[in-house]
Amino acid sequence: MFKTARRQALIAGLLGMLLAPMSMLAQDWPDKPIRLVINFAPGSSPDVLGRAVTTPLG
Repeated sequence: MFKTARRQALIAGLLGMLLAPMSMLAQDWPDKPIRLVINFAPGSSPDVLGRAVTTPLG
């Protein structure tokens, strides 16, 4: 049983090393603006918090 688990771990590690370079081929995300919709009145606590959070993310 120990040999089977060890073999599976080895195969998983090898697959991980082979697939790791594929992440370099990924496109940049997001490629268009993201809109955050806050369904509260302007100037309310959720609105102020949403604006405070989205400013650094921009």
